[in-house]
Order: sequence, then C-alpha cells, then structure tokens
Amino acid sequence: MQTLFRIRPSIPEGKSRWMSAVDTPAISLILSGSSTDKIPMVQMTPDIMEAFRSCKIFPLATASRDGEPNVAPMGAVFPRDPATIWIGNQFMKTTIRNIMENPRACLYVWGPGIKGCYKIKGDVMIKTAGDEYETMRREVAKAKPGLVCRSLLVMRITEIYECMPGEHAGDRLV
Repeated sequence: MQTLFRIRPSIPEGKSRWMSAVDTPAISLILSGSSTDKIPMVQMTPDIMEAFRSCKIFPLATASRDGEPNVAPMGAVFPRDPATIWIGNQFMKTTIRNIMENPRACLYVWGPGIKGCYKIKGDVMIKTAGDEYETMRREVAKAKPGLVCRSLLVMRITEIYECMPGEHAGDRLV
C-alpha cells in the first residue's frame, strides 16, 4: 500500500457553504480551509476496483455539520484512479448541502456478483466547472441522453474497510 498525505479540507466554525439544490451556479466550488491535519490517502486494490465494475447502485452516506445523517443511492459512480472516485450529481439535494457543511462521505460497495464488500471513506470536493466537471457532464450525457450532470463530487479516499460478515468484519483494509 502506498500512503500519500494531503491537507484535510475544513470549514471554519459558523461559516456555511450553501448551494441551491435547484440551480447550481457555473463555478468551481472547492472546499478548503486552514487545517493542517495530515490525512493518509489510500489506494484501492485491483479487487476493489473490479467490484466497482460489477456494482450498479452505491449508497452514499453524508452528514450535516450538526451530524444529521443522510444516505442516498448513487448510479453515476466511477473510480478515476486508485485514490479517487467521481460521483455525478444529477438529483442531489441533501447530499450537496451536507457536503458543503461537512466535506466527508462514505460509499458502500456491495451487490450481487461482487466479490467482497467495502466501506470507502473520503474527503469530497464539489466541482461545477473545469475540465473534470466537463468530462463527467459528457459521460453522463452519453450514458443517458437528456440527463444533466449538475455537478461533480470528487472523493479522495482516506480509508477502506471490510464489510463482509465474519472474523474480519469492520477491519480496516487500507
């Protein structure tokens, strides 16, 4: 396992980052702050990357600044490299509000025909402009003509856990 380090995004106390759930402005929103906590960035193994190809729906968990949880099913979820997952926002409301208040999320990877079960945690940035957003917008339009990708969530993986029942359930994998 290769471990990289980066600065964890943070939102200053009392500050709210808000985006309309209906009309997303054409700007690139990158959550950042002054926190100097180093977070190890981990990489998915080939087996975990393979699980993404077999899965159709991915539950994505977020929480507001106050800890109110939300889980929503995601269909446009793509590993871009072993340390990064892209999630297309076509219909998100609560998820976007939560990410703006608390830029952490947890993605669950499991389903019929998948070897293994994984809980993937990471830091998330929201992008509504730029090359990455335009790439995702085109991919969504190609896969489902008429569907509009309103923004791109870029998840940088920080932890991966085993979810299969048994002796190693809940163990950190990478």
